[in-house]
Amino acid sequence: MEWASGLKLDVFFHQWLTRGGFPRIVGGWTYHPTARVVTVTLAMASRGPRRIQGAMMAV
Repeated sequence: MEWASGLKLDVFFHQWLTRGGFPRIVGGWTYHPTARVVTVTLAMASRGPRRIQGAMMAV
């Protein structure tokens, strides 16, 4: 991605791995026996605002 964008992305990715407030993943599943299908549902549930270094707004 750095090669394609021409930007150094180490600071961007470093903050996601080391700063507090990491995303929390919640999920569940259901089984539909007639169709013999399992449906898996995942969602990201973060608590409170999170600031991205270099961004002009909280996300």
